[in-house]
Amino acid sequence: MQLILAVFKSEAQAVMNMYPVPPNMVNDTRSIVSTMGTHYLWACPNRNISRYMSQNAPLYLYHFNHVFNKYVARRASARVREWR
Repeated sequence: MQLILAVFKSEAQAVMNMYPVPPNMVNDTRSIVSTMGTHYLWACPNRNISRYMSQNAPLYLYHFNHVFNKYVARRASARVREWR
C-alpha cells in the first residue's frame, strides 16, 4: 500500500481499484504489483505516445504475448557468443 501511495499519490485509490487483490493473495501481492509496475513503466507510456503520434499519421501498436522459450534463448545466446 505504501508503495502505491508513494507512486500514485492522490490517484492511489483509483489505481488500486483497477488491480483488485483476490482473497487468496492478500499476503503475497508480488504478481499484482509486478503487473502494475509493468503497465506503469511500459504499457501506459507506449499507449500515451501512440495516441499523441496517431494524431498526425496512421499508427499501429502491437502487443505480443509470445513467451521466449529456452530453445530460442540458447540459440540466441550461442549466436551472441559467436559474434564476439
